[in-house]
Amino acid sequence: MGNRGRLTKREELFAWLCVVRGNATRARLDAGFADLGSAETNAHEAYRLGQKPHIREKVSQISDQYLTQLGVSFEQLLLEAVSISRSNLRDGFDPSGNLLPPQEWPADFARAVQGYRERVVKVSTKKRTTTTVVMREVKLHGKWQALERMIEAAAIARRAAGGKQRQVEDLRTEDLEARIRG
Repeated sequence: MGNRGRLTKREELFAWLCVVRGNATRARLDAGFADLGSAETNAHEAYRLGQKPHIREKVSQISDQYLTQLGVSFEQLLLEAVSISRSNLRDGFDPSGNLLPPQEWPADFARAVQGYRERVVKVSTKKRTTTTVVMREVKLHGKWQALERMIEAAAIARRAAGGKQRQVEDLRTEDLEARIRG
């Protein structure tokens, strides 16, 4: 606590885990801070920990490095999240309610698609005839998650706008704890 401005090993691990996992409460517990019993108390303490200036600076630095290594800009993240949040399920269907082929999807709808699959299914009828049916399945990204990402990206971009260029390191998730504790 008297270590102002300088990160302890647990605080540094917390900062890394916040960026990589995107959940401060989980990051706090995984970094070795005590479980305080209730989810609400743990979340509050994670928030308080993340508000310390030296930890916020480290999270900002790691975020910059992580996104640079991924080859993604803040603007790209924000535009993608905005696009997903504005998508409309109805845009993917024709007037009779049939799913449009992927090449006809509007851009915002296409960005909101998390997965797409076509299956050919043979259906037998009572009259012993077989009909082939193409089933199309679409899984969409959640709008709420897109809005949360948009807000997080905006906050990161705001912090980064006043930040300095930082050297990019190899930020592999598998080596995270070893790098901090080692």
